[in-house]
Formats: sequence, structure tokens, C-alpha cells
Amino acid sequence: MLDAFSESDAFELDVGRTVTITLQEKDGSGIIGTATFTEYIGSSSTILNFAVEIQNAVPGLRYVAHIYSGNSCDAVGSLWQTSDFPTPSFTADENGVGKRDFTTDLTIGTNPETDIGGKVIVIHGGVETDDLAGGTLVSCGVITQ
Repeated sequence: MLDAFSESDAFELDVGRTVTITLQEKDGSGIIGTATFTEYIGSSSTILNFAVEIQNAVPGLRYVAHIYSGNSCDAVGSLWQTSDFPTPSFTADENGVGKRDFTTDLTIGTNPETDIGGKVIVIHGGVETDDLAGGTLVSCGVITQ
């Protein structure tokens, strides 16, 4: 994750802001978890890291996390289309835990074009491809600062 920083930055890293979202089960799925956005600040660059972890998932099943434009888990809105957020798919391990961690260009309260605040993170389960084919909404949480 921190590979994007130069070697000199590695000794000067500082955590800017961190936002942790609690993921709640949807429709009796039992799948819960967290999503965390962390801003790492180096002397020459800033990187925002996204990490998602779910529990109680079906072992071996593929899941995907997306950001939606809505403002609640009851009204998730439409898929938020931005090129700054890659589709993070992951597979649950034998203990029902699924994890994914990557860097992104999304922001926390600094740029209206890429700001994640107030949006909803949605976890879909049983996806066949990263575009949600065959997937169902299993967990979600509102992104608040």
C-alpha cells in the first residue's frame, strides 16, 4: 500500500485523517464489517488508502465493494461513477473473512469531484464479475466524517 511513496517519504509518513465506516448486514445476510479510508501524508505526496473487511461471509464466495450516491442504507441511490475508485473485489476465506486494501485518488472533504463524504459503501456478494453481475447487496454503511 505505501509503495507509492518514495523511500525518503517512508521515514516521514504522517496519518492525516481516517474515516472508519461500520458495515451493517442487509436483508438478513449476517455480513458485517468495516471500511476504512486513511490519508497518509509524506513530504512529497499524499495517498488515500481504502481497506474493507467483512465477517460472516460465505467461504469461497466473491464479493465486491462499491460507492453509491445515496445517503443511507435504505436509500443507497445509484452507483457513483468515478475513475478514482477501482472496483475492489475479494473472496472470503475459509473463516468467512474477506479483505481488500488498495490506494485510491478519492478524498475526504477536500474536493467535491472526488469527495466520499455522505455517500454509501455497498458490499455485493456472489458477484461473477466486478460489474456486479449476479451479485446481491449484503452489507452497507454511510460514509461520515
